Order: sequence, then structure tokens, then C-alpha cells
Amino acid sequence: MSTLYPNVRVRYNGVREHDEARTTLMSRPTRMQIIECVAMEFTQAGPATKQGLLERARSAGAPVAVISTLEQLPARRFSDIRQLWEELPGIPIGTP
Repeated sequence: MSTLYPNVRVRYNGVREHDEARTTLMSRPTRMQIIECVAMEFTQAGPATKQGLLERARSAGAPVAVISTLEQLPARRFSDIRQLWEELPGIPIGTP
């Protein structure tokens, strides 16, 4: 615990947990980042599934923010990448 800020714990590497949480909230992915990670899943025969999108993103080395956003999708099939935005409203197109 910090003596100046008793509600903020300082981790061993000097990063305050409060700062880490704020960075995580601010690091929402953009549609372009998501597309870069999962676009190939939509070139496969048949619609993409949530599980398929997650596997594709992980194999592409997607950032944690992209993976956690894709995990919010419902377990259904997506015939077009635009259907993702219906389920993920508010995701910015490019740099926010």
C-alpha cells in the first residue's frame, strides 16, 4: 500500500494497479484491429463462429483487448464480418 494513497497498491514493478486498470479500459480495440486478426475466418467455407473467431485471433497473435472483445460475442454464426458490429456496438472504426 502507498502511504500517500492508501487505496492504491503499488506492485513490485512500480506500476500502480489503478493505472493498469485505467490503461485496460482505455485500450479498447478498433474495428480495424479486429478485422486484421479475424478476416481470414470469413474466407473459409461457411459462416464464422465465435469459437472460430477466437481461435483465429489467438493464432494471429491478437492483443488481449481484441480477444476480450471477441469473448463478448454471443455463441452464434456470423456470415459476414459486419454482423460483428451489430453485436459489438460502439467499437470505433479506426484510432479513437
